[in-house]
Amino acid sequence: VGRNARSQDDGAAFLKLASPGDQHKKLQSLAGSWDLTVKLPAGPAGKPSEVKGTIAYKSILGGRFIQEEAKTELFGQPFEWVGMYGFDNYKKKFVATWADNFNTIIEQGEGDADESGKSVTLVGETIRHGGAREKFHWVVTFPVEGKLTIEMFAVTKEGSRGARMMEISGTKAK
Repeated sequence: VGRNARSQDDGAAFLKLASPGDQHKKLQSLAGSWDLTVKLPAGPAGKPSEVKGTIAYKSILGGRFIQEEAKTELFGQPFEWVGMYGFDNYKKKFVATWADNFNTIIEQGEGDADESGKSVTLVGETIRHGGAREKFHWVVTFPVEGKLTIEMFAVTKEGSRGARMMEISGTKAK
């Protein structure tokens, strides 16, 4: 095989691997604006709290990623975060990053869809105030009939899913 033929084959393979696939299409189901209810099991006073908010998902970079922008409140203060979700064709994993106005870190997670393909569990690590590192499971259930669910769980010392730290319910805005 000549040099040009090989480079054309390499280019075709690269373009195929760089193209959005079925997993990217699943992520696109998030696109749009959502009205949120954010539930925390225990606030500063030890009582569960519930606040309202909004989240907008936008398809970016040719359908390869979905961008997230959320606004709500936490402990009586404005709480905002931005995120980006994708599917890494090289790793064959869903990937995500998040940043918010309550910290100066960027959280990252990666993971797999469940067997039904209805949700994705992203496993990552955050840094709590004071510097303690803590693992989390961020479970995104893809929208069904205009409903969206996102849950954040702590991780036990053994590495399994622990207590729910946050539950976000979304209804597609009209």
